[in-house]
Amino acid sequence: MTILSHAFILCGSIFVLLAGAGLVKMPHFFQRMQASSKASTLGTIFILIGSCLAHQSFESAIKSLGIVLFLLLTTPVATHALGKSALDLKVDDTSIKN
Repeated sequence: MTILSHAFILCGSIFVLLAGAGLVKMPHFFQRMQASSKASTLGTIFILIGSCLAHQSFESAIKSLGIVLFLLLTTPVATHALGKSALDLKVDDTSIKN
């Protein structure tokens, strides 16, 4: 189980790193928003699965499952709200400084 948990944590860390790289490299606001929401959510879920496998306790599994469900429910809503407000405010890429 240790190797499997380390593999999940490593994959999750790579996804979070890619989310950070996407924020730096993507030129447009909506591309940055997509990169950060998708990759960081998936990375966090992988890290939580790896943590759950490492601890091997029922309490840890329930807490991790709750966090995963919370992320899966709130991240799309928050991303949609950000995108909708950016469209409503007519955010252009020249107004965002790197």
